[in-house]
Amino acid sequence: ELKEAERKKPRMNSFIPGSFVTDILIHPPSQYALQKLSSFDFIELWYFTLAGCLGKAKHSNKSQADDIFGISKVNDHLMVHSITSICVSCNVLPDHKLPFPKFLTVKNCFLKYAKKVDWPNKNLDALAKLF
Repeated sequence: ELKEAERKKPRMNSFIPGSFVTDILIHPPSQYALQKLSSFDFIELWYFTLAGCLGKAKHSNKSQADDIFGISKVNDHLMVHSITSICVSCNVLPDHKLPFPKFLTVKNCFLKYAKKVDWPNKNLDALAKLF
């Protein structure tokens, strides 16, 4: 009984002494962009810029948009999503119109999220060398 009480006792997570907590808030890309990445579809790099991520955040808290749902197919299952998470942005820029300095920073964000959705390492390495 004593062992079970010890096991149920809440535990605090460990930490690394001397590590820093970042003071920069990183906005993730929209669900639309992440869905395109995970299904290996083409997605403009603009969705990984700060403007693309903030555009998602600006429109994501509109209550009327949250009341509208769309249906999509994911791995032979029908999924119901808020329409704000599956729609294309009207502010998107084609890749060739992105300024080159912005492209250099955005590519890192793109590669980071491509890795998070389990793109093959071989493809990620090839893209990293291309960029």
